Amino acid sequence: MTQAFIHQTRTYNQPGVANASTRNRQLPALATIWRGQKFPKIYDIQAAVMQYYGFTIQELLSPRKAKELCRARQVAMYLAMELTPYSYPMVGRLFKRDHSTVVHARHMIRLRAADSVNHPGLQSDIDAIRKMIDERSGASPRGDGGVSA
Repeated sequence: MTQAFIHQTRTYNQPGVANASTRNRQLPALATIWRGQKFPKIYDIQAAVMQYYGFTIQELLSPRKAKELCRARQVAMYLAMELTPYSYPMVGRLFKRDHSTVVHARHMIRLRAADSVNHPGLQSDIDAIRKMIDERSGASPRGDGGVSA
């Protein structure tokens, strides 16, 4: 049993799908509607984060580990998980990272956004980037991810 994901012209298979209803689901990365809901393209998320933090796509996808670059990359992966129906492995592939990096990024941004004392402004950064994504893609986000007030 495999679950196919289509990104541009390549197909990725994810083995071990337990649910028969999702087994044959295909999610085109270039589409903006899934199960009746609009969602932004990954590139729209990356572009909004790049514009907000002032990085290029090469820097965002690079292996560099500068503090501000890592924060921007983690915010982008967090938003990709919150605003799209893609799996951890798919988002990891689109950011040239392992799925466990995406899990860590999502967890850390959730914790940091909730901690306004030690990480002031992160939640407002996320909200501003979400607004930029909505303006760029015309898609409404699928959820608040548990960090909005």
